[in-house]
Amino acid sequence: IVVLPVNSLNRCYGALVVECKDVKTYSDSDVKLIQKVVEPASWGLEILSLNEVTNNLVMLDEATGVATQRYFLGRVQEEVQRANDFTTEISIVMISIDNVSEYISRYGKEGFEFVLQNVSRMIKSSIRPYDLVGRFDHNRFAVMLVNTTTNEASLWAEKLRKNVASNVINIDQKSFSVTISVGVSGATGETNDLELLENADRVLRKAIEAGGNIVRVF
Repeated sequence: IVVLPVNSLNRCYGALVVECKDVKTYSDSDVKLIQKVVEPASWGLEILSLNEVTNNLVMLDEATGVATQRYFLGRVQEEVQRANDFTTEISIVMISIDNVSEYISRYGKEGFEFVLQNVSRMIKSSIRPYDLVGRFDHNRFAVMLVNTTTNEASLWAEKLRKNVASNVINIDQKSFSVTISVGVSGATGETNDLELLENADRVLRKAIEAGGNIVRVF
């Protein structure tokens, strides 16, 4: 019997076992040949493992730790289909930080990233484990609330808006608070994921046009 570990520099993936009923079947040259087969297999498994780690990392936005736009959109498509199949409710909440250019001019891009991180933490802490928040673009977050009616989502959004406005942020020994504009849309009947997202985006723009620091519902 010949047992060769299948491992790379970082981990062991198991072992390759070759056996024969005949005694002394395998010579040293046979063992070396089997080793040559095992080595590329080990590196191949290492590459697959690294790819898996990379795929998990790109699910999250590096700056804020929430889901990336691509991952968020994929999950929304799945959950909207599920909601349609089982006749359940689902809502999308679009969130935009008000007066972005003002914060960038005062505190720079790093300061604004700090603002984004604060807002993202507040959003993440207010959702349930089975909801999802994603970064939609440089200034916008999107939240998917499953099994949630439009009315329930608007109440959640209003509570979030108040919490963000009352939260004090400190940068360079300066204290201030930010406000957000929010658009809420719920899926009804056979609404698809694109319509749901577009409706939330449409009412978010209305909230911004109204002066910000307000929740609008589609």
